[in-house]
Amino acid sequence: MDFFLTVINAVLYIILLYSYWIKNKYLNIGVFILSIWAFAATIGIYYETENIIGHIRPITLFPYIYLFVCTFFMFFPILQFRNQYLKTIIVNLKCVNIMSAFIIVVTIIPFCENLIYFVTHFSTSDSTEIISNFNKRYQDASLTYAYLSSLARKLNYISHSLQLVALVLLFYYFTLSDKKNKFIIIGLIIVYINPLIESINILARFMMVIYLFLGMFMFILFKPLYSQKTKILFYKIILIFGGIIIGAFIVLTLYRISNFSQKKYSGDFRFLPFISRYVSEGFGNFNGNMYHTDFFTHTDAVSRRFEIMFGIEEEDLTISESSRQFGFASNYFYTVVGDYYRGYGAVLTFLIFLIVPYFFYRGCRFKKNMRLSKILLLTMYAKWPLLGICYDMYLVDGWQLVSTSLAILIFYVVEKK
Repeated sequence: MDFFLTVINAVLYIILLYSYWIKNKYLNIGVFILSIWAFAATIGIYYETENIIGHIRPITLFPYIYLFVCTFFMFFPILQFRNQYLKTIIVNLKCVNIMSAFIIVVTIIPFCENLIYFVTHFSTSDSTEIISNFNKRYQDASLTYAYLSSLARKLNYISHSLQLVALVLLFYYFTLSDKKNKFIIIGLIIVYINPLIESINILARFMMVIYLFLGMFMFILFKPLYSQKTKILFYKIILIFGGIIIGAFIVLTLYRISNFSQKKYSGDFRFLPFISRYVSEGFGNFNGNMYHTDFFTHTDAVSRRFEIMFGIEEEDLTISESSRQFGFASNYFYTVVGDYYRGYGAVLTFLIFLIVPYFFYRGCRFKKNMRLSKILLLTMYAKWPLLGICYDMYLVDGWQLVSTSLAILIFYVVEKK
């Protein structure tokens, strides 16, 4: 029965992808995001037959339907943005240059320290030491960036919060036929590479995946504005760079599997089930676990960030405490819908996914001539559905919401002048 229901779940996303493709017949940002969800749901068919972790309740149909309806609403602003018809970007180039220069300057020191640590550490350490360092960071989050100097850590946090802005600016620069500033382009590439090197240093595979997918999303978004020469260049970069990232991801995964095996955790830690869990466990975990909880945290990534900004101190539950309250492990993937569900329950979560996407749709409605501020707004929103198969990306990148919103406001004001 579980197998049949997971097939139905996958078919829902495949039908949505197919119907959208028939209407567009172009690899736009909507096709890209729907492909991710359809692929993950399809892999979920295999994963649920293996199911390393298990569920507290049997898989049933209605939670899958609920999840699909919420995600469909979430997709709406993206699906309505037919970027294949994009003609021009309205922008103040001076403002773009100043913003880019600021982000580059902030990133230089943490990039250099990340690169030095990567070269010295991974060339001299054996796998046991690397895994030991990872376990120390996993048990105490304050040690995550202990290898960076105090100044580099502070600048690294700022750089992280500006990553979305930097990505939009980087891919915008390649649309320019002239007035390209090569130093800024190189600097923004360094900004993009910094979290990828960092992810290897701390064995954080997901950071690597996030920025690989964000890079692909940005290329697809701006692709209609690129010359044929620029497109060919990006195709080569995607093949080479994507291959390197996938290779690094596999190596990090093998480290993590080795780590679990050494610590003698119960479960099946063969490579294929482990990878399929990473890709697709969110669907089944939402269905068999999260949907049945009667404990809610009454917060989410967005509201929590504003609580911190306005000095509302609420102690976050530890993983063990929240897992005990939920009745199942809280640090697994439950999809972005599941992360809001754990905060507010079925009714409020449904209303959030019904109402919030509509406002973003109104805010960044597609036009052939788009302002850069609108592109930034769309990109900020797109991070939810882009990797929502796993969890709410802003749970770990919450300050990006604040920094990106501020950048949107700055560009919007300058564009109006």
